[in-house]
Amino acid sequence: MKKSIPSILAVIALAGTLSACVTDNMGNGQLGGSLLGAAGGGALCGMMTKGINPIAGGALCGVAGAGGAVLGGAAGAWFDRNDVANGSKTLQTTAPGQTQRWNNQAGNTVAFTPGNFVQPPANANPGTSCRAWSMQSSGPAGNQTQTGTSCAGPDGNYQF
Repeated sequence: MKKSIPSILAVIALAGTLSACVTDNMGNGQLGGSLLGAAGGGALCGMMTKGINPIAGGALCGVAGAGGAVLGGAAGAWFDRNDVANGSKTLQTTAPGQTQRWNNQAGNTVAFTPGNFVQPPANANPGTSCRAWSMQSSGPAGNQTQTGTSCAGPDGNYQF
């Protein structure tokens, strides 16, 4: 069975991404975004270069993976460790609908608004507190809006 270089690169990039999902739970969005972008760029290229010279295809996919890493890292930088800490504190101390603002390490201005308390998932510990939230950030790379639901861990900090 013949394997092409682009397919092998795509598999390696995907494995790296899955590894990042398991190990990067500390709010390092830039690393996770870089790995996800590299996997996406490499996988897309691998699909598009079937049937061409494997060496040329491998080179193209390497460039596509690197480009995806740069773009993914920029997107992942929006939600950094500072945002996780400030978001958790805001969910612990701020009434629904009251917006808190800060500047993160990536140079973005963040507006974080907690929502109402929501029903925790069925597998949550008894008494777990969960809240909806929305976040708008603006910075050098543009504007982004995110929404989500976070639940407090045993230490009282909300998990993102």
